[in-house]
Amino acid sequence: MLEEPEITPVQPLPFAEKDFSYSVRLFDFGDEDLAQKLAKLLHNIIKPLARMFPLYELDGFTLALDYQAALEQLDRGDSGLPPVTSGATGYGQGVIMRVAVIRDGVHKEHIVVAGEVVGMWLSPDEGDRLNGVYTLCTVLAGVAHSIRYSTVAEVSFPLDSMYREFHPAIATSPTNYWSAKQVAAIAPDKGKDYADLVLGALEFAEREIADERIKMRDDSDIESATARALQCVSAILSHASHWLGHRDGLAGLREFAGADLPEQLEGRGLSRWIELFGRDLAACYDVDGSFNVNTLSNLSRHVERLLWCFGIYC
Repeated sequence: MLEEPEITPVQPLPFAEKDFSYSVRLFDFGDEDLAQKLAKLLHNIIKPLARMFPLYELDGFTLALDYQAALEQLDRGDSGLPPVTSGATGYGQGVIMRVAVIRDGVHKEHIVVAGEVVGMWLSPDEGDRLNGVYTLCTVLAGVAHSIRYSTVAEVSFPLDSMYREFHPAIATSPTNYWSAKQVAAIAPDKGKDYADLVLGALEFAEREIADERIKMRDDSDIESATARALQCVSAILSHASHWLGHRDGLAGLREFAGADLPEQLEGRGLSRWIELFGRDLAACYDVDGSFNVNTLSNLSRHVERLLWCFGIYC
């Protein structure tokens, strides 16, 4: 059998601090005074981060009580781009999302934020404020990752049919891992939230896939059940990649809240799996900071492994 050619790792774009501007829009609440207050708050968070990360493709923020409406009505700068949905699977709700937009022919990232997170930023409780800032910093790290490794999208490599089927479910996992790793020190206890999300997503997937099976007319009627299973698996992988990045970002700590997730997964036969998933995500980033494109095709195996948990064999 012929070996697949090795693809040269993608070097991160050289980081040079740049001046840039971004908008802050209140979608369905507040007034000019509140907008100015929130813009100042955001500036105080973004300014120091922009010294460490490339954030110059940040387009702006839309802050909304009706999060879904704000996503759907966001001007993406190209009529060919579809409206955006939160992607929430049913056991939780979306609160913040990066959305790709086009401004004057340039790719940028716009961040839509739910009122729940805005409330955290303004809370008198220090713990709530910290959680709100952490949530924002994680998404901003995702913007930086998009810029840092933007040339990965230009790389072409052989894709088999299974990889094409599974890749959408795993596509954001490297970004999630890297982003969570960069900001882990801001809120070490977030590991517990990520662990709970992994466990909750697994339980939700069991119920959803079982319900879809009941609807099947016969054994060949698998399209709807498979599509729902892939949505559920994508959510599990998203939470797991955040947890793994958070853990690796806290490598100096022996214990942290949520560190026992592998033990909690033993009953499902997934304790060793999550360690392998973490190994493969870490391998995406070489010691020199480059992105190892060759590892991407390996990630699709983790989609297949989780499908096995729900009795779906490809």
